[in-house]
Amino acid sequence: MTLMNLLIVESPTKAKKIEKFIGPGWMVTASAGHIRDLPSNEMGVSAPDFQPEYVVLPDKVKTVAWLRKLVKDAGTVYLGTDLDREGEAIAWHLLQALKPKKYWRVTFNEITKKAILDAIKSPREIDINRVKAQETRRVLDRIFGYYVSPWLTKIAGIGRSLSSGRVQSSALLLIVLRERAIRDHVQIEHYRLDVKFHMNLSGAPGGSSKTWTATWEYGPLFKMLEQEPPAHFTDKAFIDRLAMAIQQQRGFTVQKVVTRKTYRKPPPPFTTSTLQQAASSRLKMNPDETMKLAQSLFDSGAITYHRTDSLNLSDEALAAIRDFLTSSGQAIPDSPNTWESKESAQEAHEAIRPSDIEMRQFGDDPYSPDAQLYRLIWMRAVASQMNPAVYDSTKAVLLSDVALKGHQQPFLAKGRVLLDPGWMALTKGDETEEEGTVQDNESTAPLPALVDGQRLTALLPSVETQKTQPPARLSLAGLVKEMERLGIGRPATYAATQAVLEKGATWK
Repeated sequence: MTLMNLLIVESPTKAKKIEKFIGPGWMVTASAGHIRDLPSNEMGVSAPDFQPEYVVLPDKVKTVAWLRKLVKDAGTVYLGTDLDREGEAIAWHLLQALKPKKYWRVTFNEITKKAILDAIKSPREIDINRVKAQETRRVLDRIFGYYVSPWLTKIAGIGRSLSSGRVQSSALLLIVLRERAIRDHVQIEHYRLDVKFHMNLSGAPGGSSKTWTATWEYGPLFKMLEQEPPAHFTDKAFIDRLAMAIQQQRGFTVQKVVTRKTYRKPPPPFTTSTLQQAASSRLKMNPDETMKLAQSLFDSGAITYHRTDSLNLSDEALAAIRDFLTSSGQAIPDSPNTWESKESAQEAHEAIRPSDIEMRQFGDDPYSPDAQLYRLIWMRAVASQMNPAVYDSTKAVLLSDVALKGHQQPFLAKGRVLLDPGWMALTKGDETEEEGTVQDNESTAPLPALVDGQRLTALLPSVETQKTQPPARLSLAGLVKEMERLGIGRPATYAATQAVLEKGATWK
């Protein structure tokens, strides 16, 4: 009698999905995550070797008993847990607890028939180095938790227990440092001198009433005085006198005009951290909610694996997206868009994308949280392979008739006109940017046609009073961005870390 093959995955939802297309002779079941861990009522590790002592989790005793029964009757056991370090560790714990006669480790980046069958055709041994990497982090977390937390509670003396952690304490420090920067900020009042001009340069009646602006560049004045230009101009009396002089003598000469095409490349597909940032900024989801929804989308086969730091997609996915865009009448670049990942990126698998690019909506309700998150992922993946947005960007340097120490004063005007929206026709902005973030300092308003040597007459000048602002408090999206920038934690830990911090840190 031929024994059945047993495939063990982490999620029951994923197991049901795989069962539909894996074929006869197979049984698919789930461990529902970790089955073993360090004991909850004692340290579980000790010097000098800090060898962890694992126990079956109390709520997984029945699960392990059931899995042992299935393994006993199985021919070959395939451990198909997730493909990150945590998944590799779960596979190793299943191997230790179940002791199958024959096993293979299989991994798949998406829950599709092709991906599952390809994985089964290319099994491997468990990667013990990845298991040890996860184990080391778990042991460090336990040491921090058991040794540092009681000490922290004692010295805080606030009447309740406090927790510390390898990642959470570092993340908490980021919040504290930002609060100190806000507290210690010294506001500086500074000034900007603007002059406006009619868009209708001739000034003829019936012309456009719109205006454009040029701003005084004070740097050359300081260089002429052999001084280092300050970050802000703070001499109110001086700038008022200059404005008064220009009001009385409003002539300007165009010194130099430069117009060139500029390009705004589409953002890359989502990584774990950028998905959390985008969901926080655009959908107002916290990272924990985002990861739970992403896990559900992955388990149901809608998206690829959602714990990743890779910015790039597989060749097969690139071809599918480019074909989709072409068939939709969209122009595409001559070659696929790619991105250079950070040095710390592991890139064990591709960026997050829909499993089927033809599926534009998830589920029947487009306003459900999982459908909105799927739409965000879909748009980002598709936009990543579109043409850049193209602008005509102009910079014009104007010289005032008013001179200081014999030097006419330069004023800079910037303008930009969108020629081709490219990827921005699909998604207006980079969803990882927080609301209100300025993408660049170029005006999106156009400038009139200007030529070198042209004479202009300004409208009345204006002195704008500005004040330096303290850094903004870290939002959930901002904290993820900072953690990633500084290499604190890994994509899989961001949401869990913030969930712990939210119990005591108030940034909402």
